[in-house]
Amino acid sequence: MKQLKIISIVLIFVGQACSWTDKQFEEALKSPDTFQGQEIVITGFFHYKIEDVAIYRTRFSEPEEALWVNFSDELFTNDVLEKLDGKEIRINGTFNKDDKGHLGQYAGSLDDARITKD
Repeated sequence: MKQLKIISIVLIFVGQACSWTDKQFEEALKSPDTFQGQEIVITGFFHYKIEDVAIYRTRFSEPEEALWVNFSDELFTNDVLEKLDGKEIRINGTFNKDDKGHLGQYAGSLDDARITKD
């Protein structure tokens, strides 16, 4: 009985961790035509490396489950972006299914992107 209570508590916390923004990320990847040109807000893991400026759905996702990020302006310096590398962030921007980022390896891009939470 005690194990059942522990499992129930864990499931509640896992359910709360799966936010609407995570669901929107997943849905945009599954149905890119539906989200084309729409403003979306997603949470994921940010990569800021040479030829890999993208937001990934999970820490272990491949580029096919990531969106290339085109920032809206020069507000963020390289130093700031380097500090965010590998961190979970919330970001919003316009979904573009046709821009597949560097070497066309991403699921799409997030244009005019703005980080809303780190």
